[in-house]
Amino acid sequence: MSQWVRRSHFQKRTRHLYALVFDQERAVYIGQTVNPKQRASQHRASAGGWLRPHRMVLLEAIVGTYVQAEEREYVWRWVAHIKGWRVYVQPPNVMVDLGRRMGLLRRLEAWRTRWIVGWPVSRA
Repeated sequence: MSQWVRRSHFQKRTRHLYALVFDQERAVYIGQTVNPKQRASQHRASAGGWLRPHRMVLLEAIVGTYVQAEEREYVWRWVAHIKGWRVYVQPPNVMVDLGRRMGLLRRLEAWRTRWIVGWPVSRA
């Protein structure tokens, strides 16, 4: 996070954690937003960088600060990784070494978190 942080980052608000699911690649991008509909349209836009087919799955909603939601993002990324999904952090196809930032407490939290994204999805 940069040194110029928005004031809203420190406010407790309802924050939605979501996964962009790329079924053909068995890959996900985990993010957070306060407005899921607006964020979905941003991801679908050509400037959003995700030009391949994907679906947005809401994982959970929490009431907390940006940093608290970011902690949950790490947990969800680790859970996806454990379940065999490739985890992207930026478009296009940029992956990260997830274990580097997963301390014991985050791993314990991930162990208690259930992955709810199915594989594969039929487009019939």
